[in-house]
Amino acid sequence: MNALIILAHGSRRHESNEEIVALTKEVKAYSSDDYDIIEYAYLELAKPNLLQCIDNVIIDGASNITVFPVFFEFGEPCYT
Repeated sequence: MNALIILAHGSRRHESNEEIVALTKEVKAYSSDDYDIIEYAYLELAKPNLLQCIDNVIIDGASNITVFPVFFEFGEPCYT
C-alpha cells in the first residue's frame, strides 16, 4: 500500500493547522488512485507529529511512504 503524508510546520493558530487539514482533504479527492492512505502531520506545535503519523500509516498497512513537505510563507517576499 502506498501512503502520502503531507507535512507542514504546525502553528499555535488553529486556523493555520486547519488549512493543512483542508488541503489534505482536497488531495484525497484527486489522488486516491495513486495513494491508498493520505494523511497530514506537523513538525511541531500541533498533532499528529511526523513520527506518530508514520507509525499510524504503517499500522494501517502502508509499505511505501511518501512525505511531501508543504511550507507556506505569508508576508513580504525577500529577494536578494
